[in-house]
Amino acid sequence: MIIGVCQFTLRLHTTQSLKDKRSIVKGLLSRLRNQLNAGVAELDAHDIWGKAVIGLSTVSNSEAVIRGIFRDAEYLVNQFPGIEIVDISISLL
Repeated sequence: MIIGVCQFTLRLHTTQSLKDKRSIVKGLLSRLRNQLNAGVAELDAHDIWGKAVIGLSTVSNSEAVIRGIFRDAEYLVNQFPGIEIVDISISLL
């Protein structure tokens, strides 16, 4: 069994307040949860309105399946308007 953990550091271009940020992040997390077989959460930078850190985790018997899920997650984040991926960190345990 392989556990995969992926962390996205994001820049939010269209936010002007924490309320805007929370709305965008909530929508992104919802989309990721609905379309991927992975646990999703906001990990850090809760009070910084121009930045978000999102984490995904999943378990599989295949490293290829986990990497595919993370690739799909990257695609979904890139398709979300007003968000730029600054950094991606992937760990397999």
